[in-house]
Amino acid sequence: MIRIAIAGAPGSGKSTVCLNVLKHLTCTYGGMISADIREKGERVGFEILDITI
Repeated sequence: MIRIAIAGAPGSGKSTVCLNVLKHLTCTYGGMISADIREKGERVGFEILDITI
């Protein structure tokens, strides 16, 4: 099993890169992404998204 972590500053595109790479994989994968919950432009929490296939 290979494990990969993507790190970077907030808003640098980590989730976007991850999702774009996953579109091209033919193997099974799993994990999660935490997305911002925003109200009036201010972050008020996080939503955990399951990306398991």
